[in-house]
Amino acid sequence: MDKINASNLKRADKPWEGKKIRLKDGESIEIDNVLVDNIGEPKFYHVKTGWFGTEFRGKEVLLPSDLVSEKEEEFTANMDKDTVETFPEMGR
Repeated sequence: MDKINASNLKRADKPWEGKKIRLKDGESIEIDNVLVDNIGEPKFYHVKTGWFGTEFRGKEVLLPSDLVSEKEEEFTANMDKDTVETFPEMGR
């Protein structure tokens, strides 16, 4: 996947930080923060797919918000963890 031009987006933590996105394979991934547009709408979720500091190290990726459904503060995505890990990794 190509690089993301996030120059017009800003990072936001609240109210998303620490929430989980449930995937179709039963796994869940944690939201670290969100890239939002100038009116505060999420455009990308910065998610972690593993447990860092363990043998199950995953990736930190940017998941487009249009692939995530939110209903009553429950987040779901119709994909599995392997698919999530194909999205661009979060640059430091």
